[in-house]
Amino acid sequence: SKAREKSLTHCQKFSSPENDRDIQERIFSMVMKIETHMSRNRDSSNPFTIRHNLRHQNFANDMKRSTLSRKISLLFLGALLMTCANDSGIMNVSGEWVSGIPFILNHVDLEIPHDDRIYETTNFLVFSDASSDDIKIDFAEKAEKALREVMYAFDIKNPAELGICDQSSKITIYTEKIPRHSQLSFPYGFLLHGKDSEIYYHWPPELKARFYKEVKHETVHVVQFLLGVLPNPEHREREPDRWFNEGLAETLSGGFFIPITTKAEFEEWKRIQGHVNPISIHRWSDLPIPASRVGEYYPMFGVAVRYLIDPDGLGTSLADVKEMLITLSGNDTDFVTAFEKHFGIGLEDYEKTFFDRVDAYLK
Repeated sequence: SKAREKSLTHCQKFSSPENDRDIQERIFSMVMKIETHMSRNRDSSNPFTIRHNLRHQNFANDMKRSTLSRKISLLFLGALLMTCANDSGIMNVSGEWVSGIPFILNHVDLEIPHDDRIYETTNFLVFSDASSDDIKIDFAEKAEKALREVMYAFDIKNPAELGICDQSSKITIYTEKIPRHSQLSFPYGFLLHGKDSEIYYHWPPELKARFYKEVKHETVHVVQFLLGVLPNPEHREREPDRWFNEGLAETLSGGFFIPITTKAEFEEWKRIQGHVNPISIHRWSDLPIPASRVGEYYPMFGVAVRYLIDPDGLGTSLADVKEMLITLSGNDTDFVTAFEKHFGIGLEDYEKTFFDRVDAYLK
């Protein structure tokens, strides 16, 4: 929007100088590997949870997942990396209560009613239909932490680089207690069913434990929007493919859907009826399965992006991802061209060789 473009121009003078990207990228690569290993230790089953950006359902499959041994060195390295990231966890997020601000789904110009008790933090405005203050505050804390981590991953030093510098430019998020809408992200915010909703109440424990990852997943989408990569119905070819959008969100969030990390899991996924090459899912209409099963693809979308930026995979980086998104934000380059420019491999070639590449990549 013109207002956000003006805000971004005004805020740019507050941007910080760049840090050593090489160090940041190597740290992030190690964080990804630690996260996938530790998540597998926490979970004893592999629930494929149905999730769509316009429709959210849940189910769990009964496939057993193997357990990895947690080594002392891994714990030490994880603690060290968390210290390097200057992340003290979800705490100390201050805010105040405000009112009189509408919650609008900008991409469809739809205003969603709310209780007009809005919790404002540094970077967010938190809305709800009927959630308690505690639920709103918890939602805000998770969102602030997620934004901090996504900015760190993309080497964004200051929210001003994303155009966030006053109340009108803050990210708007909605925790819905009484489910009336589908969960989704949009420019510039997201709506999720809250931790006090009936839908969340019926989630299995392993999914409830991953709620923060869902918040972070949606935050990744919003950061893409803030970087200028917006829905473009008239020129869909200028948007990233669906596999890439969801794969990036799964990779940076650590996976709301339990990641595929071994060759055995990869082979098991391929044997399931309706599972095809994930790189062929350019739009949701390309799915060969019902929308109710779309969540089964998210772990493989995650593998597809993780391979691109892992030193043990294609060996590019999140800096390349960021540069590609900035290229697309110019609105004059299609995804196929931008992908090859920044990853050094043609999209068609990646699709043709994907299974062989991942087979060699996973242990």
